[in-house]
Amino acid sequence: MATGDVISVISGAAGAMTYQPAVGVEIIILKNNCGSDNMTYGITDGVNFATSYFQASTRNYDSDAIGNRVCITNTNYYTNNSPNNTGFSGIQIK
Repeated sequence: MATGDVISVISGAAGAMTYQPAVGVEIIILKNNCGSDNMTYGITDGVNFATSYFQASTRNYDSDAIGNRVCITNTNYYTNNSPNNTGFSGIQIK
Protein backbone atom coordinates (compact mmCIF):
# COMPACT_ATOMS: atom_id res chain seq x y z
CA MET A 1 0.00 0.00 0.00
CA ALA A 2 1.10 3.55 -0.67
CA THR A 3 -0.05 7.12 -0.13
CA GLY A 4 -3.16 7.81 -2.20
CA ASP A 5 -4.35 4.19 -2.30
CA VAL A 6 -8.03 3.55 -1.66
CA ILE A 7 -8.47 1.20 1.30
CA SER A 8 -11.62 -0.91 1.69
CA VAL A 9 -11.90 -3.28 4.63
CA ILE A 10 -14.94 -5.49 5.10
CA SER A 11 -15.12 -8.04 7.88
CA GLY A 12 -16.36 -11.42 6.67
CA ALA A 13 -16.91 -12.62 10.22
CA ALA A 14 -19.97 -11.96 12.34
CA GLY A 15 -19.41 -9.60 15.23
CA ALA A 16 -17.55 -6.41 16.00
CA MET A 17 -14.25 -5.63 14.29
CA THR A 18 -11.11 -3.56 14.75
CA TYR A 19 -8.57 -2.56 12.12
CA GLN A 20 -5.09 -1.36 13.03
CA PRO A 21 -2.87 -0.03 10.23
CA ALA A 22 0.85 -0.77 10.15
CA VAL A 23 3.27 1.52 11.98
CA GLY A 24 3.72 4.79 10.06
CA VAL A 25 0.51 4.37 8.05
CA GLU A 26 -2.34 6.89 8.35
CA ILE A 27 -5.77 6.44 6.78
CA ILE A 28 -8.70 8.83 6.48
CA ILE A 29 -11.97 6.92 6.67
CA LEU A 30 -14.61 8.34 4.35
CA LYS A 31 -17.41 5.74 4.59
CA ASN A 32 -18.42 3.31 7.34
CA ASN A 33 -20.51 0.19 6.99
CA CYS A 34 -22.34 -0.39 10.25
CA GLY A 35 -24.35 -3.41 9.12
CA SER A 36 -27.24 -2.48 11.39
CA ASP A 37 -29.01 0.73 12.27
CA ASN A 38 -27.76 2.81 15.19
CA MET A 39 -24.48 0.98 15.76
CA THR A 40 -21.34 2.77 16.88
CA TYR A 41 -17.94 3.01 15.24
CA GLY A 42 -14.89 5.08 16.02
CA ILE A 43 -11.34 5.16 17.30
CA THR A 44 -9.83 2.87 19.93
CA ASP A 45 -6.39 2.74 21.52
CA GLY A 46 -6.57 -0.98 22.27
CA VAL A 47 -7.31 -0.45 25.96
CA ASN A 48 -10.48 1.58 25.85
CA PHE A 49 -13.30 0.15 23.70
CA ALA A 50 -13.54 3.46 21.92
CA THR A 51 -11.76 6.66 22.82
CA SER A 52 -14.05 8.50 20.44
CA TYR A 53 -17.09 6.95 18.83
CA PHE A 54 -20.01 7.93 16.68
CA GLN A 55 -23.47 6.49 16.26
CA ALA A 56 -24.70 5.77 12.77
CA SER A 57 -28.03 7.18 11.72
CA THR A 58 -30.82 5.02 10.40
CA ARG A 59 -28.66 4.20 7.39
CA ASN A 60 -26.48 1.12 7.43
CA TYR A 61 -23.87 2.79 5.22
CA ASP A 62 -22.92 5.89 7.15
CA SER A 63 -20.80 8.73 5.83
CA ASP A 64 -21.92 11.82 7.68
CA ALA A 65 -22.83 10.97 11.27
CA ILE A 66 -19.63 12.63 12.46
CA GLY A 67 -19.60 15.70 10.26
CA ASN A 68 -15.84 15.24 9.71
CA ARG A 69 -13.65 12.40 8.49
CA VAL A 70 -11.90 10.00 10.87
CA CYS A 71 -8.12 9.58 10.69
CA ILE A 72 -6.66 6.34 12.04
CA THR A 73 -3.09 5.35 12.84
CA ASN A 74 -1.32 2.41 14.44
CA THR A 75 -1.88 4.00 17.87
CA ASN A 76 -5.49 5.17 17.48
CA TYR A 77 -7.25 2.77 15.18
CA TYR A 78 -10.71 1.78 13.94
CA THR A 79 -13.38 -0.12 15.86
CA ASN A 80 -16.97 -0.96 14.88
CA ASN A 81 -19.45 -2.70 17.20
CA SER A 82 -22.06 -3.68 14.64
CA PRO A 83 -22.98 -7.40 14.84
CA ASN A 84 -22.52 -8.00 11.10
CA ASN A 85 -21.19 -6.56 7.82
CA THR A 86 -18.74 -4.18 9.44
CA GLY A 87 -16.16 -2.26 7.46
CA PHE A 88 -14.98 1.00 5.98
CA SER A 89 -13.50 2.68 2.92
CA GLY A 90 -10.88 5.38 3.00
CA ILE A 91 -7.67 6.79 1.56
CA GLN A 92 -4.14 6.21 2.82
CA ILE A 93 -2.55 9.60 3.49
CA LYS A 94 0.82 8.50 4.86
